Amino acid sequence: MNPKPWILILAFGVLTNMVSVAQPANDLFQAGLLKEKEFDTEGALALFEKVITADHKHSNALTHASRMLSNIAGRMPIKEVEKRKGLLDRARVYAQKSIKLTPANSEARMAYIISLGLLSEQASSGREKVENAQTIHEQATQILKKRHYVCRSILCVGQMAIGAFTT
Repeated sequence: MNPKPWILILAFGVLTNMVSVAQPANDLFQAGLLKEKEFDTEGALALFEKVITADHKHSNALTHASRMLSNIAGRMPIKEVEKRKGLLDRARVYAQKSIKLTPANSEARMAYIISLGLLSEQASSGREKVENAQTIHEQATQILKKRHYVCRSILCVGQMAIGAFTT
C-alpha cells in the first residue's frame, strides 16, 4: 500500500520548515553568546529574545535571556522599583519555562534563583520574601542533587576563599 502523495509532500514541507527555523535560531543564539562574552548584556538579550520568538522551546535561550534580564535589573538603582520588578518578573518567567522544558538544567535553576533573590529585594511583604526563600532553597537542593560532586568542590573552594579573607 503506497502512502498518499499529499502526505509525503506535507511531511516534507513540515520538516523543511523545522530545519529552516532551527538553523537561524541557533545562529542567533551563538551570536547572543558572543555578545554575552563581550559583556554586551542588552545586545545579548535582544538576540536571545529573537531566538525565543523563533523557537519558544529553546531552553538555552530562555536561560540566557533570564540571566541577561537579571544582570540589567541588578545594575539598576533599587529606587527604580517598577522597572526592576518588570525585568525581574520576565527573568523569572523565562527561567521557569526553561526548567519546565529541561528539568535537569542547573543553569536554568540558577537563573531562577538569581531572579528570585533580586525580586526579594523589591518584595513589599515579609511573606513574599519567605516564599521566595523557600523556592530558592528548593531550587538549590535540586542543583545539589544533580551536581553533588561539583557542588561539594565549589563549597570547599568557597570555604577556603572565605577562610583566606577572615584569617
